[in-house]
Amino acid sequence: MNLIRENSLTTLQNPKESNLNTRNSYQLHINQFNTWNQSESITPDRIQSYLSYLKIKGDRSATIRIAKSALKKGIKQSLPGKANNLAFLSVLDTVFKEMKVDSTKYSLNESAVLSRKEISTLCKNTPKKLSLMIKAFYNSGFRVSELTRIRIKDCFVSNDSLAITIIRKRGKEVTIQNAFPIKLYEAILKTFHSEFIKPKDYLFKNLRSINGYYSRQFLWQEINKYSRRILGKNYSVHDLRHSHASSLLLAGEKIPAIALRLSHEDISTTAKYYLHAQLNPKTLNKVFIN
Repeated sequence: MNLIRENSLTTLQNPKESNLNTRNSYQLHINQFNTWNQSESITPDRIQSYLSYLKIKGDRSATIRIAKSALKKGIKQSLPGKANNLAFLSVLDTVFKEMKVDSTKYSLNESAVLSRKEISTLCKNTPKKLSLMIKAFYNSGFRVSELTRIRIKDCFVSNDSLAITIIRKRGKEVTIQNAFPIKLYEAILKTFHSEFIKPKDYLFKNLRSINGYYSRQFLWQEINKYSRRILGKNYSVHDLRHSHASSLLLAGEKIPAIALRLSHEDISTTAKYYLHAQLNPKTLNKVFIN
């Protein structure tokens, strides 16, 4: 069934989102879809083909879900006459629910890990605030929601060490010792805050957001954009977490310690991602019997 029987919809307008970061993210996805669609009639099959194209292209499930949400809101924005049509909205909801986005079967490889040198290069060539956030992600191994929701009152400096209390998955509260260097923490305070620092303010305060913090979509977009421009490869925010864990492993830390740092409930999760077991040919030669 065509979503727009009375209208031949061939391009989508950008949704009017109140949050600037969300608006920019949706605009990016809408523009990419319009370029791909080439003024073809927009139908459920056409949208499903686009989502499949994103999957084949290598986009992750989370990214495709954001694109799916942007397209749905773009259709509503492009058909203002149907904004209050309950029958149409019901059909639209049903159609988009039937468009499934399979979870990415993620297995970490070297291409998803940035070296310390690559991180330094990236940070030297990005805007100051983004650079500080990249350093914080890499040094802590925090997830996006964990880092962006840190409030100043959650940070404790003692004996030249910074401890940060964060909310992990399923609402679990944990305190991470030596989260990242105190020097970095001080630079963050100086850059993101004025002279009057309020304990309840987010550490990475975003004055342009109603919520007061940076959105997942904005960080994904910016880090992806700058990593592609500077390093020639697309990296995501989550790749910084993987890079943190992989760096610890290469430095000689044991899997149980890394699992604790990342708050993995099951140590096998850590082992699955970060133990890249490859047989050394020299070792095989010692074992082989001619």
